[in-house]
Amino acid sequence: NFGDTDVGASKTIDLRIQYTGQKDWKIVDVRGNSEALEVRLDPAIRQSGFVSYNMHVKLKSSTPVGELQDELIVVTNDPRESESQFRLPISARLLPPVTLSPEKILLGDVKIGDSKVQRLVVKAKKPFSISKIDCADQRFEFTIPDGEKLVHVLQFQFHGSLDSSNGPSVHQKILVETNT
Repeated sequence: NFGDTDVGASKTIDLRIQYTGQKDWKIVDVRGNSEALEVRLDPAIRQSGFVSYNMHVKLKSSTPVGELQDELIVVTNDPRESESQFRLPISARLLPPVTLSPEKILLGDVKIGDSKVQRLVVKAKKPFSISKIDCADQRFEFTIPDGEKLVHVLQFQFHGSLDSSNGPSVHQKILVETNT
């Protein structure tokens, strides 16, 4: 589990795989479908009664933002079919430099003529400023905060009015432009 990782960063996890049994047991292949991972095996260490491998699993810096759920299949020379391979689950969450929460804003019911105030939290790991907020729906009214901060709380209003292009429900994207 790579956990939370910043997009654009690479991260390596080192594993030790140990086997007790056949003296000639070995890992013959490591397979996976993900372009996000790179695997390197050190030569086997053989001691009386067991075999040990150090495996280095690297999450590449080119991995895009989002959740990664995958697995590696380790193939061995074990003659028993049920023991000839095993799976290593892989997970990571690649975080963008700036995050917004909530990801979806639920306005609830807003009567025509009424307004509803909501908040949107914008965070980053280093101070940033917000230069622009765009939404195609003119019923949303935003105030751009001043200065650079680690966290900006954007308060906005939604004005209830009948917009024939959207009907009774509202589905809009809000674009927040930063200097990050």
